[in-house]
Parts: sequence; C-alpha cells; structure tokens
Amino acid sequence: GDNRGPAIQLFMSDTTFVNGGYTNANTRLVGVLTDESGINLSGYEPGNLIAVLDGEKTFVVNDYYVADQDDYTSGTFSYPLFDLSPGRHTIRFTASDNHNNEAVATIEFEVGKENELLIEALNNYPNPFSESTLVEFSHSRSGEDLKAQVVIYDVMGQLAGSHEFHVPASTYKVRLFEWDGTG
Repeated sequence: GDNRGPAIQLFMSDTTFVNGGYTNANTRLVGVLTDESGINLSGYEPGNLIAVLDGEKTFVVNDYYVADQDDYTSGTFSYPLFDLSPGRHTIRFTASDNHNNEAVATIEFEVGKENELLIEALNNYPNPFSESTLVEFSHSRSGEDLKAQVVIYDVMGQLAGSHEFHVPASTYKVRLFEWDGTG
C-alpha cells in the first residue's frame, strides 16, 4: 500500500525559482504536488495544505489548489503573499494524501529592500563555449516588467556589442539570448 506522503516541489513567484534565491515583498508561494492516491483537501486533520512562514504565520492554501486536468494524482497552487519584510525567510509546507500520509517541504528565500533590484546571478551556459552560449540572469523582481541592457566586451576590453531587452512580466530566471561569440 501507499505509505508515503505527497511529493512536494516549492517555488517563489514561478517555477524557475531556485531555493535560497531573491524575491520581492509581494510574491506568491507556488507548489507542485503529486501523490498516487490523490491530495487530501478534506479540511479535516490532516486534510489541509498548510504553509508556515518563519515559524509564526500560518496559511491554509486548500482553496488555491488546482488538480491537473483529468489527473487527480497531481496539481498546483499559487498562493499570494504580501508585504513580506526585507531579509531571509523560510516557509515550511505540509500536505497529506488521501491515506493521511503526511509530507513536509521547506523553501528559503530573501526579500530585497523595497524597489531594489538585485541581480542574483548572470550566467552564460555552456561556458566556455564553441558554437553558442545562452545568456540568462535571475533577479528579485519577478512578475515585473524589466528593461535589460547587456554590454559585451572582447578579451582586449574593446566593446563587442550592446543589446537592449524588454522583458514583460518577467520570471525569476530570465533567458535573454543565445550568442555565437561574434558581433
């Protein structure tokens, strides 16, 4: 029989989020849940999806859970969070399946100061590259419209190129462009 709780994946804002990353003060807790016997949403103990912020504030997210179409064994939720204080936070999330097997997952994230844009990582992959490389960055203002300017210098320090990008309703991780190393 089934004696394991649901598989839980947690994200902040969107599914490109990496645990420990940056987010803004108004964001969403996003979860992806899977269990062969279905997710318990009865509302009777332990039939609640519960998120606890920093060990203090408790949120029941049952009403935000949406089962995948034609598949009761998996689903997602996106729960809005507002006015989070700047600094590091942890959310501990608990869910159970229809056999009352419980599972717990945690996610850590950092809220930047108001109106501050933090670029967490600017990468290109692969690096080094032979044919082309993908340039991407992660940042603290997901969901917002961004304007990005990328300036590339060659090994001699000469300006090799400059591009401006408009990123409407950005995700946590933004893929800007693929570059072949020329121009």
